[in-house]
Amino acid sequence: MTARMKTLNEWLAARQNVSVRRRALTWAAGAAAACLFLALYALWYLPPNERGMLAAHVHHAFGHHEIKVFGKAPLWRDTCARLLDERYGVELSVVGGAFLSRNERWYVDGYNSVTQQHLTEKHGVDVFEECRRAARKQWETWRRTDGSAPPPGWTPDEEE
Repeated sequence: MTARMKTLNEWLAARQNVSVRRRALTWAAGAAAACLFLALYALWYLPPNERGMLAAHVHHAFGHHEIKVFGKAPLWRDTCARLLDERYGVELSVVGGAFLSRNERWYVDGYNSVTQQHLTEKHGVDVFEECRRAARKQWETWRRTDGSAPPPGWTPDEEE
């Protein structure tokens, strides 16, 4: 065998080795894409309450705390949102009015069930209920003293 043929044979062997690696990487990438597609397909068809629970777990993992509410707003909802944010760093998110679809309600219920459990474990109290009661008490204190609606951000401690 001549020197030129030897280098040609080495080149062909190296080329075949690269080809085998390239085929293996292509197959692995295709398998990963198929698995990702199947996972996303399965997530799409999760029931709404389980999707809400999954979204809440992801949000909590990244440090975002939020309680979702819907329906007719009580008069003290803005005060409740302010108290949740000031005391616990929790955002109150209004997702809709009185007319939500059944799936949207299930999603919100699943999301809030995980959020309330997480916040109760973290703070030792039901933070939403505590802030709701405090906001309602502030509102009623204002109504008894003046009879009109309080300005945004008002608290009874500022007056006393």
